[in-house]
Amino acid sequence: MALSISSKDRILVIAPHPDDESIGTGGLLQRARHAGAKVRVIFCTSGDNNPWPQRAIERRLLISTSARLRWAARRREEARAALRFLLGNDDSALFLNLPDQGVTRLLLHGGEQTIATMRAEFAALRPTIVVLPSENDAHPDHSALHVLARFAFTGSLHACRVFTYVVHRRGNSAPWPSLLLRLTDAEVRDKRHAILCHETQMALSRRRFTAYARTEEPYDVLAAPGFASEQHPVREAEFTGGALRLLIRTGRTPFPRRRLFIAAQSIPLGMVRWSLVLPTRSRMVEMQDETSGALPRCCTVRVKDGFSEVKIPAAAMHPIESVFVKISSRRFFFDSSGWREVPPPGGGADVARRKIRTARREEE
Repeated sequence: MALSISSKDRILVIAPHPDDESIGTGGLLQRARHAGAKVRVIFCTSGDNNPWPQRAIERRLLISTSARLRWAARRREEARAALRFLLGNDDSALFLNLPDQGVTRLLLHGGEQTIATMRAEFAALRPTIVVLPSENDAHPDHSALHVLARFAFTGSLHACRVFTYVVHRRGNSAPWPSLLLRLTDAEVRDKRHAILCHETQMALSRRRFTAYARTEEPYDVLAAPGFASEQHPVREAEFTGGALRLLIRTGRTPFPRRRLFIAAQSIPLGMVRWSLVLPTRSRMVEMQDETSGALPRCCTVRVKDGFSEVKIPAAAMHPIESVFVKISSRRFFFDSSGWREVPPPGGGADVARRKIRTARREEE
């Protein structure tokens, strides 16, 4: 699948923070402008929880609520300046002001309003190209926004070309993206200029940020459900026998208190946000409902030879629109792994909706 753009295209870009639009998609946005395509850029957070650059620039140790709000406004203006340079205007920008460094928590608590807003923007634009942060990005805001966007766009992406981008990679072992947008010297220069519009980030990270202005802008085509890199700890994920079965690589000495998160959209149950602490030995484990704090059910965990096999009763969830799972494991600020999509049983949401419509017609 080529990343070609024409005047007939309508492009929706999801940017977790101000600066991700330039770092991740600065070349693509230039191509969109030159092709005459319509663009919408949704900035999900305002990057206000950014204490070390703020301390360095403002020469303050303690950051008050008013100081964070002022910093957020400054970062939003930097994003608008970058878009004016890349696109010729900033009319395409929409800021959701989600909690910076809190998007995973928002997802686990439901994220209904965010999903509804994204869904409305999708319906209004009717995009032909959707560009999302990768579910494998090491930054937890990026990977969680991928899941929120996928929930918002469930059943609507079949008519789009969908690309993902990584800003925060996990070292040299991370797989290299499958698609490279090759930029001209002028496009590299202008992408660098757009990155430099984010002046607040230059005090501590100028060299690291401007290094993204290179001749190849990497993307991935949206992977089919069930695909995962060799580095992801969830090695197998499937629905079988009325249960969600996961095979998780934990190592010979399992790390204590590592938590498994399940985020799903179910037609009968709506939002499903469950979690459980992975035990170090085989036993029954109580799951927690992250939205209510209740303990809805138990699951079985079998630990053997450096792997944990988890079986979660899932019959009540069917029909299921989409499911993602994640192992909580942090390396300082970043995640050790992102979210993994699980293939929904029975063909997923579209098949499920057709079955429901058929059943209702038969009842009538």
